[in-house]
Amino acid sequence: MFCFSLQECSYEAVMAIYDGRGTLEEGETAEARFIKIQSAYELLIDRERRRQYDMDSRVNPMKASQAWMEWLIKKRKAFDQRGDMAIAAWAEQQQRELNLRVRRLSRSKIDPDEARRILAREKKASAEYYSNTLKRHTLILKKRDLMRRKSEEEKKKTINRLLAAEGLELDDSDSDDAL
Repeated sequence: MFCFSLQECSYEAVMAIYDGRGTLEEGETAEARFIKIQSAYELLIDRERRRQYDMDSRVNPMKASQAWMEWLIKKRKAFDQRGDMAIAAWAEQQQRELNLRVRRLSRSKIDPDEARRILAREKKASAEYYSNTLKRHTLILKKRDLMRRKSEEEKKKTINRLLAAEGLELDDSDSDDAL
């Protein structure tokens, strides 16, 4: 485990305990635990928010607790809106941030040729990431369109069946003209 700061080490230690294989509190889901840990980590790494939280907790512990709960609710809503992709996206973001920190720390120790090779690899990885994301979204949109088309066809079949049962038929001349 490689940590840049005490907060990251603490965060990684907590994540090792609560990574889904650990025990959860009664009534708590793995997603809820993940959101709590992520929110705490984000609070710890942001110096300004951490300082504000510490000041609030000294002045009025209940106010700090309330602010924490509001933050947690906001994160939970965001997680629910994004679905299961949230964890993967968050992990990718954390990995990119870690790579940036490592690059910043080691920049002074790298020769120019190595720096160019690293930059080229990163550009290639970024292009692949963009391409994969675009493909994934395209597939999702295609699937959505297929499902819509199937649904519309099912509706038409149902309407035709009902009309046929009544001895009527649907006028398809409008849809033929549109094609």
